[in-house]
Amino acid sequence: MKELNDLSPWVHPKAQNWFYALFRKTNIAMVLDDELQKPEGAISLDRMRMILAFGILLGRDEMWPENERATLKAILRRARQIAKLTPKSKLGKPLTMAEHQAYNYKLEEFKREIELLSRRLGMSNRQTAIDPPVSWQPFWE
Repeated sequence: MKELNDLSPWVHPKAQNWFYALFRKTNIAMVLDDELQKPEGAISLDRMRMILAFGILLGRDEMWPENERATLKAILRRARQIAKLTPKSKLGKPLTMAEHQAYNYKLEEFKREIELLSRRLGMSNRQTAIDPPVSWQPFWE
């Protein structure tokens, strides 16, 4: 049972009911599922990071409806697939060293984000602490 002094906004029953109603009215899970059904290569790393961020921000046990947990697992599965893809140049040419460095930096952030959702879903085997993604810092400031 949750502590009575837990002030997290998502723990309050009225807030949970409001969020569940919003979830049903907007069909958020269905929209995400439709996006995740696109063929390989149709979802860019940047778009997948946004989908993953949505899962991280709203995928808490107390918020995300239990009957829609499969969507969060699908987000995680697709993110892991995209993380394994080799980077491609937009012009079909090999990436420059600078492009490789930028891509690798973004990929490391992406992997941290994947780990955050993995832990939230109890699907991580990692035992050590993980630093939060650096790119998220401005969001919280």
